[in-house]
Amino acid sequence: MDIRKLQYFIAVAEELHFHRAAEKLHMTQPPLTQQIQALEQELGVKLFERNKRQVRLTPAGSVFWEEATRILAQLERSIQTVRLASQGIIGHLNIAFIGSAEGGIMVDVLKIFRQRFPQIQLNLLEMTSAQQWQALHDGTIHIGFMRFIEPAKNINHCSLINETLVAVLPDQHPLAELPVLPVSALRAEPFIFFPRKHGLPFMILLWAFAQSMMSILRLYRKPCKCIPL
Repeated sequence: MDIRKLQYFIAVAEELHFHRAAEKLHMTQPPLTQQIQALEQELGVKLFERNKRQVRLTPAGSVFWEEATRILAQLERSIQTVRLASQGIIGHLNIAFIGSAEGGIMVDVLKIFRQRFPQIQLNLLEMTSAQQWQALHDGTIHIGFMRFIEPAKNINHCSLINETLVAVLPDQHPLAELPVLPVSALRAEPFIFFPRKHGLPFMILLWAFAQSMMSILRLYRKPCKCIPL
């Protein structure tokens, strides 16, 4: 069964008159009658009761009219949806972000995007930079907000913001009172970091910056001061 037969049937069902339906379809009546007969044979049911005075739907025809109308409406919606998706007007994006990017510029970027493309669904996923890098390669996310990215031919990237690197010290630490802290002053201090597997790109960046000063890698949470380096 093709779509054209459904269109022929709906036209006759709406007009309940073969001649008017044929005119509506810009065709002659005999071919239309043949198409309806072929449709009835294909379905194995009688869709119309017709005589010299009138044409009316059978109970089966009434049910098929509802279904055929629904099918054609869904087909039209599907065609429009595909066309809009090809133009980037509708669809979805999987966007990953590191925890510290929840506020600030990411919010501003997403706000502007929603204003311009309100019909595109945004799926937000919190990931580390390393997880985002892998997800971009795997194709499971479309966009990532992360720190530090290695150049790759198949991934486009740009810098949105530059962050200041700071040393976090306990309030009672001897170096905590300095307005500016020389990097050399931290040479003998133990460093505390998150696990390498959760932020390897950022770890590589810090390692290149102060590789001689790291001594331990573990989580540490305590109110303390931040001093610019």
